Amino acid sequence: MKLAAFTSGDINMASSRLRSYYLFRSNAWKDHEVVFNPSVFSINSFHWLHIQKMYAPRYVLLALYARIMGKFVVFDLDDESTKLTHRIAIYIMFKLSNIVATDSELKQQYFIKKYKQKNITVIPEPMDVVEQ
Repeated sequence: MKLAAFTSGDINMASSRLRSYYLFRSNAWKDHEVVFNPSVFSINSFHWLHIQKMYAPRYVLLALYARIMGKFVVFDLDDESTKLTHRIAIYIMFKLSNIVATDSELKQQYFIKKYKQKNITVIPEPMDVVEQ
């Protein structure tokens, strides 16, 4: 399987490191090809999309296109946003995604109640360690 992981930052940002880079570099994904932040024009070559906290309209449209093309979309959200445009994008992504991932059971229950969605799963945060 080939997965496109669109992250809200690079390996140096804790949020992206914890939610995407550590997850997809684990042994569970060793037999799969994971590409971080690929060109949106290469989307047809992927089976799954993992979109981590991306609220720009192009990512919402990308998720819509992917779903129309029969691809599996995972939206990863660990915190609610206060900006209206982000909240609208989050609502749409909840409706478009096959699965929504969050980092705790408390947030899972909050999102289920708020968005009336049952497709919300928990992926706990790994411990973030900086080696010196």
